[in-house]
Amino acid sequence: MFRPLKKKSIKYNLINATKDDIKVLEKDSSLTYISNPLDDKVIKKLLKFLQKNTGLSKSEVDIYTFTGKDFNDLFNVSAYDDGDKLLCFKLENWEDINKLAYNRDIGRWLDDIVNNVKDVSEDE
Repeated sequence: MFRPLKKKSIKYNLINATKDDIKVLEKDSSLTYISNPLDDKVIKKLLKFLQKNTGLSKSEVDIYTFTGKDFNDLFNVSAYDDGDKLLCFKLENWEDINKLAYNRDIGRWLDDIVNNVKDVSEDE
């Protein structure tokens, strides 16, 4: 009986995003998650989920992180608690982004988050 090969765990680099990084991530529709707390266990679980369900194909990824305060200050909103952690993945980490587009459980696009938050703020 053949057994499927076990997928190797993905290595990651946490990058503290600057305001310029966040603007680039927004423009690129980066895949975004909100986590509090943010620790190695949470990240590994998320990477395993992405590898299994979305075809995350890189053996090593950069994860850009910033706080809810950074988000609120940059976009002049009050959408997140200061201590919330946002994690962003550039789409270049996937060979086939269609697997992301058709999977509703995968997180949100940063540009959608920004637009939705701005729309809500303007309505208030």
